[in-house]
Amino acid sequence: MLAGEAATAALLPVHRGRHNVDDLVARVTEGLPPRPVLSFADSITRIPETGTALDGRVHDFGTNAWTGVASHYFVYRRYVERSGPPRLASITLALESYRASLRGRVSEGNFDTIFQRPGEILDFARTTRRVAQPLSMALDRILTPPTALSRGVVRRGFSPLLDRVAMPAEVPFSFIFWGDASIVEAIEKRGADPDAEIPPLSQKYLEKLAEATERDGARLVIAHPAMPPSVLAAWRKNGRLAPLEALFAEVAARHRNVVVLPTETFADYDSLQFRDPFHLKPGPKAAYGARLAAKLAGILDE
Repeated sequence: MLAGEAATAALLPVHRGRHNVDDLVARVTEGLPPRPVLSFADSITRIPETGTALDGRVHDFGTNAWTGVASHYFVYRRYVERSGPPRLASITLALESYRASLRGRVSEGNFDTIFQRPGEILDFARTTRRVAQPLSMALDRILTPPTALSRGVVRRGFSPLLDRVAMPAEVPFSFIFWGDASIVEAIEKRGADPDAEIPPLSQKYLEKLAEATERDGARLVIAHPAMPPSVLAAWRKNGRLAPLEALFAEVAARHRNVVVLPTETFADYDSLQFRDPFHLKPGPKAAYGARLAAKLAGILDE
């Protein structure tokens, strides 16, 4: 077993290999040069670190894995611990990413085996007021071989060697061929989805992120991703946006450091500018990143 672990470790960087949340947490934990802006995002809303109004002033903490607010909160804490607080943090997630945790349990990719510090497990237990998932996280840590744990790797179950095989950063949603007609139809279906539930866990960790940034003297900007006007109109009609917008307004009312960009800010993209129901094509995606960076730069330089 030890020989097999050594051979596998030689092929993979330290506690990287499953998807890019591992890589992100590894970089933050090892220490990054301080920058004034941190951008927390999902695969739909990432902005580049260079070539925009924030050129060289922003860390892109977006991920291509299914992530929600809890993961970003713990990444923020680890960054501040090693590199100090930023002047501004932004969180820009698709509505679906706020739903990445349900019934008090995080369903974000590999959350359990990444945020394994005792303080993080305790924080999670206190926040959720549940014991099942924090207990399984602690057991995963106990059952991981010491040689893996020393590298910061925690693997679920009784076969950590097999589980350490490198996996792609994401299985892209666009592996399906989307013709123009199918994209428009899929976007219409997305807009017609009436499910408006924002899980309590996402609400609690957005509040905790607002508290942490306020305590650190940083602004927190909450923004929405790019979307077609048809989706915005449909969600206004079926009420899907109301709970999310109410949550943002409540957090901003409690924390003077919070700035909420209007939902309509980036809701002006044509359906055919998307490569699937969620993700923009490369050209529009770059333009969106530049627009978001310009908004954040304006707030930073106020």
